[in-house]
Amino acid sequence: MPYKKANRTNPTYQILMIILSILVLVLLTIEALMTLSDDVQYILQFMDLCICIVFAADFIRNTIKTDKKKAYLMGWGLLDLLSCIPMIDALRYFRITRILRALRLLRGIRAAKTLTDFVLLRNAGNTFFAAFIASIFLIAFSSIAILSAEKAETSNIHNAQEAIWWSITTITTVGYGDKFPVTMEGRLVAALLMIWGLGIFGTFTGFIATWFQESDEENQTKEIIELKHEIKELRKLIERQSESTFNNSA
Repeated sequence: MPYKKANRTNPTYQILMIILSILVLVLLTIEALMTLSDDVQYILQFMDLCICIVFAADFIRNTIKTDKKKAYLMGWGLLDLLSCIPMIDALRYFRITRILRALRLLRGIRAAKTLTDFVLLRNAGNTFFAAFIASIFLIAFSSIAILSAEKAETSNIHNAQEAIWWSITTITTVGYGDKFPVTMEGRLVAALLMIWGLGIFGTFTGFIATWFQESDEENQTKEIIELKHEIKELRKLIERQSESTFNNSA
């Protein structure tokens, strides 16, 4: 009997994994076809590392939820585990892992047939997760954009580390002020990040509120079920006592 993999009936989760798989292919294509500077390669490696973290979480989730762990780990689980290996320089000889990541896209497309209705996308937890993933890639692409835009002599963003730091502080609306754009293009990128950051904050607060609400609803549902069970037992007890009283009187 084949193992039962974690049930992915939630279309949002499937869509997110498909998007991540496509982004992996895009990263591999960019790296293979374009001559990139060290700073851009650093940013792409940062994106790849973030993807691998999500894939690792997906692997752990599947391992925990499947009822046939050995079968999973000896089959697709092994491929899932290998696909978590990032494209850092120390692991460049693991070229086969890039092919294995491409297989994730095929698995995601196969699972995507369960998509039904746009309404199913309205899950607070998955919405927050989707916003988090989108934020990671927005940080990465804005880092590349700011490096390309900030070529002026007065610029204070000169390398990938500074670009990523600036993107993170901007999207979180912290804005330390130690790094800032001086060109019009750079300021447009900053405006985009700040607007997205405000949206992320609203999504996060909505997620927290929904989480507490769902927790209360689960407790209420549990109490109702227990109450129904107690009423059922009480009804049986009353019926037995009534039957006993009737027999004694007869």
